[in-house]
Amino acid sequence: MLIEQMASQTLPATPPATGAGTQVFSFGEPTPVLGGREVFDYLECWFNGRWYEPPLSLDGLARSVGASVHLHSGLMFKRNLLSKTFIPHPLLARASFEQFSLDFLCLGNGYLEGRRSRLGGVRKLETPLAKYMRAGPDGQFYQVRGWKDEHAFEPDSIFHLREADIH
Repeated sequence: MLIEQMASQTLPATPPATGAGTQVFSFGEPTPVLGGREVFDYLECWFNGRWYEPPLSLDGLARSVGASVHLHSGLMFKRNLLSKTFIPHPLLARASFEQFSLDFLCLGNGYLEGRRSRLGGVRKLETPLAKYMRAGPDGQFYQVRGWKDEHAFEPDSIFHLREADIH
């Protein structure tokens, strides 16, 4: 019955005037979801002779996290939730775990460095920042922070957790 009453009412041909303060905006033309992304399929990691450079700037990707309040707060929520459920371990401090989690959530890569004692056993796990890490052939890892500022890690001292990608 209510639907029939609503259907029988006629709407005015022009909307009522609301005053001089009326503003109009638009969001622009719709963008296809699948269009434009194919250009990234042609990009590959570039091998510079020592390590592989990613096709996108990891520094730019890290900066884009802070560009959206909604993205940043969601990632911080996930990191805090993981930190809350973290069970402390003598080798891994909570702060290192939080950095490892945040790097993985934001960049799709997380790294843990096993710092060795003089006797050869692992005494501590540290988290090198993922945006500066590069992988070389045969499991060699480097930390690169600009031109001529690089550090080669000891072989087999880095654990690399990477997010799988179908492409």
